[in-house]
Amino acid sequence: MFNKSSICAVCKKRKAFLYLRASGEWICSRCLCRRIEKRVVKILKKKIKERFIVLGLSNTGTVVLSHILARFPKENFSIYTPYDDVLLKWIKRRYKLREVYSNIYEVQNRVWLIIPFSLEELSAFFLKSIMKLYYPVIFASKHIIFPLSSFDNQQLEIYAVYHKLPIIPRSERDLYDKLFHEIEEKTPTIRHQFISFIDSLKRLISD
Repeated sequence: MFNKSSICAVCKKRKAFLYLRASGEWICSRCLCRRIEKRVVKILKKKIKERFIVLGLSNTGTVVLSHILARFPKENFSIYTPYDDVLLKWIKRRYKLREVYSNIYEVQNRVWLIIPFSLEELSAFFLKSIMKLYYPVIFASKHIIFPLSSFDNQQLEIYAVYHKLPIIPRSERDLYDKLFHEIEEKTPTIRHQFISFIDSLKRLISD
C-alpha cells in the first residue's frame, strides 16, 4: 500500500514510504530504520554486560542485526553459523564477528542467544512448535531473545535497502505462515498478538 501524498506520521516532514497496518500509521524509510535500531538497542542495552551469540541464518534479519550490532563492543558478540554459507562468510568478514565453534546448546545457559527472526518467521516458528508438540523449543531456555520480531520481512528489507545491504530472497510460505497470512487479511495484528501470548505464557511458567 502506497500513497504519494502521505506524510510520515513520525517526523511529520518526509513523504511516507510504508503503511503499517498493525498501527495504522504511515512512515518514511528513515524513521522506520531508526525505529528498528532503537528497538534492538533498547533490548540489548538491558543486558549489555552479558555475552551474546548470534545464530547466523541465511536471511535478511541476520544482515540487519549484524549491521546494528556494529555499534556495540565487538568483544560482547560472537556468531554461530550452523552451515557453510556465502552470506554468513560475508557478514563475519565485514563486521568482524568472532565465530563460535562449540555447540550453542551447551553454552546457551551461560550466554544470551540472539535469533534474528522477523515477525513472520518467529510467529510461524512458534505455531509450528506448538502444532508438533515441541514445547521445550519454546519454553526450555530463558536465554534466547528475538530483537527483530516486532518487524515484518518487508520492513527489514526496507532497512537493508536504505543502508545498501544485501537482501536475501524469502523462502516460500509454509503451511504455518500461510495460515497467519490468511488471518491477517481481517486481523492485521494477529502475529503480534500470538507472539505476545507466547511471551505471557513463558513469563507465567518461569514465575
